[in-house]
Amino acid sequence: MSRCAYNFITTWKIRASLPHVWKLIHDNEDWPNWWKGVLKSDTIEEGDENEFGKIVDFCWKSVLPYKVNFCIISRFVEPPFILEGIAHGDAIGTGKWWLEEQEGITTVQCIWSVNMNKSWMNKLSFILKPLFLWNHRVIMSWGAKGLATQLNCELKSEVTQFYRRK
Repeated sequence: MSRCAYNFITTWKIRASLPHVWKLIHDNEDWPNWWKGVLKSDTIEEGDENEFGKIVDFCWKSVLPYKVNFCIISRFVEPPFILEGIAHGDAIGTGKWWLEEQEGITTVQCIWSVNMNKSWMNKLSFILKPLFLWNHRVIMSWGAKGLATQLNCELKSEVTQFYRRK
């Protein structure tokens, strides 16, 4: 059975300093406290001094009646700019957080490129893919709004785009 590919670029612009935004994005264990839809975000392996090999176990839930469980294994961290990892579980692929600040606005970009490992999702993707894409946008919007609320600052914009791999 072929797996359905999902490739997203989400961009948030938030009026907050890079160190404050980085702290919240980097501290995955606190995500369930401010990011609606994150049911679990537990570090199960710390990795080395550069966080290479750090393993985080996630469970996500959105509007649609299913959960997605996966682990992220860290492969690159450059504070306070980049977090990058490999996903295994219900989602298989790569994820990358990229942050930068200009004139008091921090841009957060999440690049998520995965194949789903749930057979029912792959079998029904020909008809349900638009719902899955919408569901991802909802989850990412919750994250943007939760981040802004947690930092008590203005969310300037949040956009999630789907793209196709070549």
